[in-house]
Amino acid sequence: MVLAAMLVFVIERRFVTAALWALAASLLSFFGLIHAYTLDPRAGVLNHFGWAAAPGFAAAYLGGALLLVLMHLLGVDAPEAEGDEILADGTLQLEAPARRGPGRRRRT
Repeated sequence: MVLAAMLVFVIERRFVTAALWALAASLLSFFGLIHAYTLDPRAGVLNHFGWAAAPGFAAAYLGGALLLVLMHLLGVDAPEAEGDEILADGTLQLEAPARRGPGRRRRT
């Protein structure tokens, strides 16, 4: 769910909010609430809670958070296609594709 939240905010170009979710995921990983388990054939899933329970995942999420903050600072934005325009209310008006007449087929 945390990764899904990060993805939603990245798609919406809200990089700081996505970075905060990545930071939360880093802390959850570090203390073992996510990504810190082992599979045992007899006992099943064994959780490992505690200090530095999944440091690799914590570092990866922290690196992602830093990258997202950098993207915010650099002003990364979605490229617009030629013919598209941003309306006064901030929505993107996409140019309608050219219509083909009757009997015309798309070339493949």
